[in-house]
Amino acid sequence: MDATSSVSSLAAPSTAPPVPRSAWTLIEIANSRELSIRPDLLAAPADAVGLFGELALLPAPGRSDEAALDEVRTFRALLNRLLVDHDDTDAWTALNTLSRQAVLNVDFAPGGTVLTAAPGADRPLTRLVIHLHRTVNDGTWSRIRLCANEECSAAFYDTTRSRTQRWHSYADCGNKSNVAAHRSRTRAARTG
Repeated sequence: MDATSSVSSLAAPSTAPPVPRSAWTLIEIANSRELSIRPDLLAAPADAVGLFGELALLPAPGRSDEAALDEVRTFRALLNRLLVDHDDTDAWTALNTLSRQAVLNVDFAPGGTVLTAAPGADRPLTRLVIHLHRTVNDGTWSRIRLCANEECSAAFYDTTRSRTQRWHSYADCGNKSNVAAHRSRTRAARTG
């Protein structure tokens, strides 16, 4: 995974706990929007095929159509709204409406349930709905956040025990923010 395809690959140091696959997939979709370091990765079906392949969102390798891409773009927009405010009821309602387009099977087992795409209905949206379902149910949803640096706003997985991580990377965004705050306080003290 290179820096042009992923921001979240920079998000956690190697000593951090691993990011669950479903959370990682949602982070990659959230970060596929245009960011300061690269263009929108879902601009056209040909652009999206690489990302969809990397995230295992395509049932048949190398194919994506405009309708499937529109569904994922809508999902991404709603996902990013929810990352700004996890309690945005309008975004949850819109996401519920969109998710109803995904045809799912529920398989029951002694250890719990498993969601899978219904035969003939396996497409990127369906797989994303399954990933979101997993993160909400396993408690990892609350760890997915947006970087507090407004110029960055990359999605990342909060690996801190206290769940208070503010920046996708302290070295890139946290340090800049702290230096700017320090300079502002220093200027205010000199003029005050």
